[in-house]
Amino acid sequence: MVDIKNPHKDTKIELIAQDMVGIPTFTGWLFLQECLIVAISDSLFKYKQMSVVSGSPPKIISNPHMPHGLRHWKLGIIMGSARQHFSSCSSTQWSV
Repeated sequence: MVDIKNPHKDTKIELIAQDMVGIPTFTGWLFLQECLIVAISDSLFKYKQMSVVSGSPPKIISNPHMPHGLRHWKLGIIMGSARQHFSSCSSTQWSV
């Protein structure tokens, strides 16, 4: 028996985005590919890392889904309440 615990079970999506956006990860099981998490979204917002003021460190900004995009987001949900958005990279050199 495998018991998998979700460390983010009662955590707000904004806090998860702060921890995960900009972090390299692997996706596409069986043939893994290294990717960079560039955004996380829930049913209402997409959380991306952006520089609000030039020269300052980037912050997580929430942008509401457009009405037509919201419909596509809801159609794409299989399980869970959040999605990760990836940017693939063929190199292991990341500039975050």
